[in-house]
Amino acid sequence: MEKLTGKVAVVTGAATGIGSATAAELAKRGCDVALITRKNRAGLENTAQKIREMGRKTSLHIADVGDREAMEGLPDIIEKEHGKIDILVNNAGVNLMGELEDVSLEDLDWIMNINFWGVVHGSKLFLPAIKRQSWGHICNIASLQGLLALTSHTGYSATKFAIRGFSEALRGELSPLNIGVSVVYPGLIKTGVVNSARVRGDDAAALQKNLGTFVDKYAMDSESCARRVVNGIEKNRGRILITGSTRFFDILKRLFPTTTDTLVAKVTRGGIPET
Repeated sequence: MEKLTGKVAVVTGAATGIGSATAAELAKRGCDVALITRKNRAGLENTAQKIREMGRKTSLHIADVGDREAMEGLPDIIEKEHGKIDILVNNAGVNLMGELEDVSLEDLDWIMNINFWGVVHGSKLFLPAIKRQSWGHICNIASLQGLLALTSHTGYSATKFAIRGFSEALRGELSPLNIGVSVVYPGLIKTGVVNSARVRGDDAAALQKNLGTFVDKYAMDSESCARRVVNGIEKNRGRILITGSTRFFDILKRLFPTTTDTLVAKVTRGGIPET
């Protein structure tokens, strides 16, 4: 287990939800934290205030993780600000809901650029700084839908499965360098990703409303999720399964892959029912 006191962490999508909670949890365990968001400066300030109250150093950075040019300069800026970079949490992400016939190619470009290329940009560009330390860790936030695809989420599921494959390959590459790589499968967590999603199709409003209500009713809070994420970083776990439902579906999918896909499709076709 690696103790995190004195480490410097970078967290993307740190203004709200899992990103904000993870940044705060890292600070609680002794990290200074650089915070990145695309546009929510107010949310980033709120996260930063929590970190300062713990006596840790923080810095705020506005950048779109899907924009390679915007990301290219950040590692040098953050390394100069904090002196080093030990940990990267690639958390930033968006959601796209709607059947394939209803979503546009532009929609698919949008979600792939942020969810997948954001992880690639972060991992590739921050790796040289992390390699300069005697220990490092890259943590990529995927989803239950990196294990199990849901209907009306073709684009979202594609990005999360891509993160899974990318992370597993990268873990093998970096293990000889004492750099760990984790991929996180959260499950239902209370974040704003449903409310901020792009939703397409005739039943778009109902789909978004019902899913949002379902999350509010049954999901884990972001702080509990963050504690499990940071525990996984400390223990260098390759796979971090957050909720009981994630662990259940992971086992079910591995034991009965075709049957599980068929049952999940029947249940989720047409979206989440009213709760």
